[in-house]
Amino acid sequence: MPTWIRNRWPSVGGASLAVMVGLVMAINTQGRPAILVGFGGMVMAGACLRIGRAASGLARTPLAAEDRFLIGLAALGYVLSAPAHLLGISVLAGAVAFLLGSLAPARAANEPEEPDPVAILLCFGAAAGFALIWSLESSQRLSQLAHDGIFRLWTDFFIHAGAIADFGDLRALGRQGVGLADVPQDLYHFTSYSVPALAVRLTRLTPLESIGAVWLPLGVTATALGVLALGRELAGRVGGALSLLLLAAVPDTASYGMKQGFLSFHWMLETAPGSLYALPCACMSLVLLVRWTRLGGWRLLAASATLLAAVFLIRAHIFIWLVGPWAAVCVAAAPRLTAQQKGAVIGLGFVAAAAGMLFVARAALQQMGFVAYSAAFIQPLHTFNPPTANDGLYPELISSFGRGGALPFGVALALVEMGGVPLVTFLVGAVIAARGRRFEVSDLFPFALLAWAGALMLWAPIPFHGDAGELRQRGFLLVVVALLSWNARWVCLLWPRPIPAVRAAVAACAALAVTQSFVTEWKAPRMNWGKSMVSWPVSSDIQAAAAWLRTHSGHGTAFTVSQPDPKADLIDDATILSGLSGDAAWLSRPAIHAKVGGRRAFAAEHRLHVLDAVAEAPTRQAAMALLKPFRVAFYIVNTPAGPAWDPGRTGAVFKAGAMAIYETGGP
Repeated sequence: MPTWIRNRWPSVGGASLAVMVGLVMAINTQGRPAILVGFGGMVMAGACLRIGRAASGLARTPLAAEDRFLIGLAALGYVLSAPAHLLGISVLAGAVAFLLGSLAPARAANEPEEPDPVAILLCFGAAAGFALIWSLESSQRLSQLAHDGIFRLWTDFFIHAGAIADFGDLRALGRQGVGLADVPQDLYHFTSYSVPALAVRLTRLTPLESIGAVWLPLGVTATALGVLALGRELAGRVGGALSLLLLAAVPDTASYGMKQGFLSFHWMLETAPGSLYALPCACMSLVLLVRWTRLGGWRLLAASATLLAAVFLIRAHIFIWLVGPWAAVCVAAAPRLTAQQKGAVIGLGFVAAAAGMLFVARAALQQMGFVAYSAAFIQPLHTFNPPTANDGLYPELISSFGRGGALPFGVALALVEMGGVPLVTFLVGAVIAARGRRFEVSDLFPFALLAWAGALMLWAPIPFHGDAGELRQRGFLLVVVALLSWNARWVCLLWPRPIPAVRAAVAACAALAVTQSFVTEWKAPRMNWGKSMVSWPVSSDIQAAAAWLRTHSGHGTAFTVSQPDPKADLIDDATILSGLSGDAAWLSRPAIHAKVGGRRAFAAEHRLHVLDAVAEAPTRQAAMALLKPFRVAFYIVNTPAGPAWDPGRTGAVFKAGAMAIYETGGP
């Protein structure tokens, strides 16, 4: 490697990383926007690196290029989303502020000279290669919708597209939520939506297209870099390379052994893409936590805690799974406590956290009973997700030990199903490391995470919509990432001779062949009930209506369909139209709003009554007059017949099969 590259490694490494990020996004983008998206990705990555450099100065610790990028990416999400959500400011304003902030002079911590730039460049290549293979498989399935009318991603992506439109599409701007226009949404984990929303605002991408071009590619790139960063902190450059190798080559745990599809790592990454942004932020929190356990210093701990808190609005489920073991490691590394005191504090903290969860869920506990509440996730996990390799086992356990007695076995089964072989090798490596007195305090984290996972799977509160898996299952991705990273640490620690970093990085690149061969299988839903969720027919009529809306709607317009299904809570015509067009729906998925309660339930019920009145109006003019006060610009008939006041649809401005669009004359 030339000397000038070594001497300028922070700049060269950062530039290389930015170029790779832009290329991954550009290759996933179809048509003319590809160049703009790729260039924008490079600029964004460069700004993230600059912000991360400033963060290294504040924390007074050197940060590698991937560390700086990931910290900057987390900051970008907040700078874009918080003003947009709280103040209604365009994401463009946040983007300009972020760019200007990145250009401000900042003092960075002294960065040591990189002794092996080739290995790190190869690791960047492996991370980008994994991201490209993984995301292209998804974006290519997304592009098939226009050709055959089948939507081959999880149907939630229509909801995600609507949320992206809410942040970045002028058609939805100012309507406070595309699923129920003009009813403000509560602040929740929407941060990652703002990044593809910026692409929608700057290019001609539709919100749905931005998912394949930006949201998934950038997220999986960040996840791969997060795995690299954590592995590198635990075991140096070789540890980072081996972590990437394991990420690329270790089979999804649902593809062997117990074959529990509901705990499939790659399927859940795609089904819950916000995790692709939360996991790297969590990894960076752990990077600084591990460094604090080794070096001490309040700045490192404060920086780790800041990133821990940042995870919440990126993906609350990951935060909940991270916060418990993070706190346990902090206590275990506390310098002024004895071993007995640390054990007592951790034990009492665990009991207090479990009691706190049960207190929050006291209403459900009173209604369901303790055993039924505790089994609300574990029992369905093992009985409602066939085919698995152990179908029928859990009912036998219940028959033998009772519903409560089967729970410990159910939790143990779930941990094995989510961890697979990496769980076994981690435990073996931990025993060997402990016997050789090579165990560090930070190595307690995976054990604390497994214990915390068990508690969450039993007692985490059940949200308003009744899905017990919401908080009890979604965060298991963190368990897999931790096991991969610590397995890489054990290999580096226990291998009889040092592993050359370049050789490990080359092996990580070679492992991409495994990803290429199996990624489609890894991401496919294995549960019988889930297969229809990735093969959803979207008629050409709906696609044509959405295209018409996108062409003819203006700033802050909204539409309504004539007959929304009152029982719809997952997907309906309005959700699909909103995702495809970027327009705000006046009412979509009424049942989910009914479950939320409060003003959202009231608004949904009232709007259903208004739509009944519209359908029964004597004339088209009278019908449209009912919608004008609500700033509904378009009334979309989504049934083959009607409306009664215009059976021939002569007043429609658009007609295609079962779909007809009427202009209300409103804004």
